[in-house]
Amino acid sequence: MKTIKNYLYLLLAGTFVLFSACEETGETVAPADLNAISTYSPTIEGDNVTFNGNLKNANSTIEYGFMWYVQPSGQEEAVVHRLVVGNGDINGDFTKVVANLPKGVSLVVCAFVDYKDATQQVINAIGEEIDFTYD
Repeated sequence: MKTIKNYLYLLLAGTFVLFSACEETGETVAPADLNAISTYSPTIEGDNVTFNGNLKNANSTIEYGFMWYVQPSGQEEAVVHRLVVGNGDINGDFTKVVANLPKGVSLVVCAFVDYKDATQQVINAIGEEIDFTYD
C-alpha cells in the first residue's frame, strides 16, 4: 500500500512540474521574428543621406521603412518622422534616399516594420537606433 501511495505522490508531483513548465506557453507569437529588423549606418553623400536597413522572414509585413528624429537637447519630446519604403513581403536589404535633413544637429534613425498577427492586430518592431550627424 505504501508503494502505491508513493507512486501516486510521484505521479502528482510529475504532473505538477509538467503543468508548471507549460504555464508560460499561452503567449501570443508574432508571425515573424520581431528581431529580424536591422538598421545600418546611413550613407552621407553630398545633399543626400541614404538610410539602410534589412528585414528577414517578414511573411506578413504591412509596411516597412525608417523613422528619424532630431535628438532632443533638453526635456522636449522628439518629433519622429516616419518614411515608408514599401509594403508587403520582403526578405533582404532596403534603402531610402532622403534630402533636406537638418544639418549640424544630432540625428537618430531606425528601421521599422509593422506586422499583422492572426487576429489582424498590428505589431510594431524597430531596429537599432543609429546616431549620426549630417553636416
